[in-house]
Amino acid sequence: MLPKRKASQELGKGLPDGFWDGVSKETKKFREELPLGPVRFDMPFATSGATKRSHGEVSGGPDAVSGTDDDEHECKKIESFFHHGRTEALDPSLVQPTTPLEAQNNILHVSAIGKQYQMDVKDFNIRTRDNQIRAKDHQIAQLSSEVDFQDRQIGAVAAEFQAMGDKLASKDWALAKMSNTIANRDQEIFEKGQQIQQMGASLKEQDTEIRTLFNELKSKEAEIASLRKQRIVDRILLWLQRWLGRTSVKASAITFPLLQMPGEIRNRIYHCALVSRRPIDFWPIVSYSSETAFDHTGIDHTTVLFQQLKEINVHLLLVSRQVYKETVGILYGCNRFRFSDRRGWTVLNGWLTHINLNCNLLTNISVAYPDWASTELMSSGQPFADRHPRESEEMRTIVRRFGGAIIDSPAGPSTNPFLAFDRARDMLRALSNLNSFSFVLPHDVHILAPWTERAAKTLGPGDETVPFTSAGERRSGGGPTRSFIFIHRHYTMPRRSLHRDLDDDTVMGRNHLVALCQLHGATVKTASYGARGDKVSYIVDGGEDAYNVDVPEYIEKRAAGIGSVLKPLGAAKRLLGYK
Repeated sequence: MLPKRKASQELGKGLPDGFWDGVSKETKKFREELPLGPVRFDMPFATSGATKRSHGEVSGGPDAVSGTDDDEHECKKIESFFHHGRTEALDPSLVQPTTPLEAQNNILHVSAIGKQYQMDVKDFNIRTRDNQIRAKDHQIAQLSSEVDFQDRQIGAVAAEFQAMGDKLASKDWALAKMSNTIANRDQEIFEKGQQIQQMGASLKEQDTEIRTLFNELKSKEAEIASLRKQRIVDRILLWLQRWLGRTSVKASAITFPLLQMPGEIRNRIYHCALVSRRPIDFWPIVSYSSETAFDHTGIDHTTVLFQQLKEINVHLLLVSRQVYKETVGILYGCNRFRFSDRRGWTVLNGWLTHINLNCNLLTNISVAYPDWASTELMSSGQPFADRHPRESEEMRTIVRRFGGAIIDSPAGPSTNPFLAFDRARDMLRALSNLNSFSFVLPHDVHILAPWTERAAKTLGPGDETVPFTSAGERRSGGGPTRSFIFIHRHYTMPRRSLHRDLDDDTVMGRNHLVALCQLHGATVKTASYGARGDKVSYIVDGGEDAYNVDVPEYIEKRAAGIGSVLKPLGAAKRLLGYK
């Protein structure tokens, strides 16, 4: 826009001196009279066209004059510099077009002052509109420059957006490349995993072979040790023969003079023949994994038991009555007996009933954790034989070999977990020589909290009736040494069962039972399932405790003399009244 001073100079050309001073005074006067609106100049002309061209509105000086359309016959009296109170219409001759000469010389030949005044007003309006047009042009130029600036900004933003698009495309390409790399790595990891599984399978086979060879080595070493012991016995016999001066051994080739040997040597022979290096498990664990215990084709509880009994010579007890009396204590007192699998209390009940009074010779027993304290009993109403036919048949076969006992008969062992536990527990309480008692808990045993306290007190100091001695007094220590053996889950076995994590000690109830064991003086041990070559259900971590029951020294019985024969006769005579 033009400066105010320059605009005044441009507008003041061709006007009389003091024109703008008068305009300012008149404008100020009208503003004071009409403060709420712009000043409006209305001048009547002879024709409607002249009126439309001359009507205008002035606001804020000469730069803000714009034309308006009003009624062509409207006349308003305004006493101003432009209007001297004249209200009559102008002479029509004043609005006639000028001649070319007048337009060229800018000279109006009029006869009256009105025409000259009219032309001055028209020139003022024209200049005012020209100034407005210039101002609009300036605004348009500014807006054009702003539009150009905005266009440049839009161009810059578009370029930046294009750059971001290119960058995003490069990122997408890099991401696709990384995805392909990850897919390749996943494939490699999968292949490596398969290789690891194959290597693990081969390692399992090698481990099984190594364990088998190790067990064979142990058996060979045991055989060598037994042979060495036999050599010692043979040397002792040879020395005795030489000392006694016997020159012929023809009779010994037919019969072995066992009863003629010293009692200590006979006890040693009995120990080698009747004591097994491994625990004798009458109800072993056979149904967990193909790589542990004995779970493979053709192997069941009966087969495993018969394999274990082959290591001892139980027929030695049938030689004579004297040999039976000398060997029965070694057979039951020096061996470790297990009933590791579930429902082992039924087999234990049948076995204790079968051996009768000899059960008082037992010193070491391990039995499975009671079913009623570890499993939710299902009230299906079906007998045990209907629910588990194969297991029931195996149990009947084993119990039948104990002496013809019939399961679930009035005098036989019961498959009811409560009855079997109560009967066998009462028998164990009466065993005065029982030194060690263990509960066996496989990895999937869910221990029920309401019965944990009762199980932890079984045969312990907190039990209601602990074993008594023959004198009717409690044994020192209040009962046998008790332990709870927790068997770890083998890695080939499933980890979850019935929506429970079998490795979670809290969920399975093991933590609570361990706390109660410590409270009631029981020892906690861990074990792992035995392999087929081990021929045992489980192996205690750290090895079995040292267990070597001393065989009591043999005491020779003196022959019955005449005094021993006459004493009963004297008693009979006194009963009959003879003196």
